[in-house]
Amino acid sequence: MSKVIKETRYCKVLRQAKIRDNNVAYGIEKIFVKELNQEEIRFAYFKDITKGSIIKEEQLVARPLDLPEDDLIKLIELSIKQNVFSKEFISKLKDILNKQEEWLVTIELFVAGVTFGISIFKTVIQQRKEY
Repeated sequence: MSKVIKETRYCKVLRQAKIRDNNVAYGIEKIFVKELNQEEIRFAYFKDITKGSIIKEEQLVARPLDLPEDDLIKLIELSIKQNVFSKEFISKLKDILNKQEEWLVTIELFVAGVTFGISIFKTVIQQRKEY
C-alpha cells in the first residue's frame, strides 16, 4: 500500500488529485476502504466550511461531484499525472477509447460508401433518362 495522505475511520487516502476553485475543490482519490479491505476510486467534492470564526479548508462534502466536461478532462489528466489510477486501469481506458475510435471510423466508412452508392445510383438514373 502507498503512503497514506490522510486517514479517517472509513478509509485511508492513498493518492489524490485536486483542483481548487475559489472556496471549493474537486478531486479524484485512490482510497483504501478499511471495512471492505480494498482500494477504490472516489470522486470527491470539497468546500471551505466556516463555523463561527474558524475556517476549515477543503472539508469533504457528501454529495455527488458535478463538473462540466472540460473540468472533468482536466481533473482526469491531473489524476493520471499524479498516479491516482493504476496502469492497468489506464490501459483498459485506452482500449475502450480505441474501440470507440474504431466504431467511429467504421461508421464514417459506411456513410461514405452509402453516399458513393447513392451518387452512382443517381448517375445511372440520369443516364437512363437521357437514353
